[in-house]
Amino acid sequence: MGSLPPSASVTLREAVKRFADPELLRAWLDALDRRKQGNVTKRLVWTKSFVRGGPVPGIASRGELEREVRRAHTHLRKNLWTKVRGGELVLWGRKDRPDSPLDQIEVAIQYFEADFRTSKIIGPEGLKYYDIHIAQRDALASEERAKKSATVPRSRIDREIKQRVEDWNPATNRIPLKSEVFGELKKTVGKVSKREFDQRWAEYAHPLWKRSGRRKTRQQ
Repeated sequence: MGSLPPSASVTLREAVKRFADPELLRAWLDALDRRKQGNVTKRLVWTKSFVRGGPVPGIASRGELEREVRRAHTHLRKNLWTKVRGGELVLWGRKDRPDSPLDQIEVAIQYFEADFRTSKIIGPEGLKYYDIHIAQRDALASEERAKKSATVPRSRIDREIKQRVEDWNPATNRIPLKSEVFGELKKTVGKVSKREFDQRWAEYAHPLWKRSGRRKTRQQ
């Protein structure tokens, strides 16, 4: 089962604004604006073209506007992917389905297209990752140091247990052991109080998980 994305990460949609080259971002946004304006004036341009009997001078065609947007989008995507390949940025996503576990992505990212609006990437043969999150590696390292020096707050333990319950599918996943989940939390979020975890588990763990734990205790 997957966990929540690192707190230092942001969605792909937000990452484009934060981490991509500002000039390339501006070029893409400008291209989007020009396409939008072109669509607004489409009817007027068609009318003028009909009256004149040919194209209206100085007015970009819809096809030209679309190509401009695609070129700007490609430059922006390549800039972002270069930083991923160089190790500056780290990616997470849900493979194949929006409800899949969220895991770190380690693929040949240069072959993936990106949908910035929906935070989705599409690769060869239709391979898709949803809910893309991106973080700077340095920020992750700082987050990791902070985790080791501080006990995780109760609210974070609550969120992690609730997320695991939400991700769990009884038809395809086995019932997780309490000790396993506790170990995962220590690896992913940092220092966790055992006493605090036990209390949050009793309140938020799936009923089947807790019954499974009681059966094991009786057998022992």
